[in-house]
Amino acid sequence: MQYKYTGQHCTLMQAKLFEEYGSKISLAKTYGLVPRGIVEAEFTVDQSGQACTIEYWPTVERQWRYEVDIPQKYRDQFIFSVTATFLSTVEK
Repeated sequence: MQYKYTGQHCTLMQAKLFEEYGSKISLAKTYGLVPRGIVEAEFTVDQSGQACTIEYWPTVERQWRYEVDIPQKYRDQFIFSVTATFLSTVEK
């Protein structure tokens, strides 16, 4: 089954992963961990789904890369449970 997400067709799992990622980016912006105008961001996530850092790039040229540690007081809100579930099903 295909689902539509941001103009692309994808599976339900992909849609859930995009949704989870988007919600964590919004949260990071709300807490001021990343600026609102970033064009790309990545989270470092362990096998349990816990994120500890965010890398981001302010421009599409990727000339400057920034890395931010997620403060301990916010870490319980940066758990990627959908991602952890997905990764646990992938053959290694």
